[in-house]
Amino acid sequence: MIADLPVDLTGDDNTVQSEVSISRSLEPEETKSLLQHATAVNHSDASELLLTAFARSLSSWTTTNELLVEVEAHGREDLFSDVNLSRTVGAFATTAPVLLQKLHFEDLGETLQSVKEQVRRIPRRGV
Repeated sequence: MIADLPVDLTGDDNTVQSEVSISRSLEPEETKSLLQHATAVNHSDASELLLTAFARSLSSWTTTNELLVEVEAHGREDLFSDVNLSRTVGAFATTAPVLLQKLHFEDLGETLQSVKEQVRRIPRRGV
């Protein structure tokens, strides 16, 4: 059974007024490094790297070894050899639930490898 996320406040104090948002973004050089260098070194794509970082952060916070997330894709992956979508207009976004397990490795590379294998086992990328 997947555990619920912990809550900071319970009762009447858990309101929209009491919420706090934290936002971070990458600088252009960091983005370039992620999209070009890190993906090449790790034989992965950027979404796998970001999902690994997200999963590792949440698993550390929740102290759980499993995480159920919904992954969104742009929907224009090459899934069918006989379909050409190059002249098609519109969004094809897809979402798929992904149960990530085995997230507590000492080595970040082992965590990345585990996440990559789990994501790549999803039939037709969740479509």
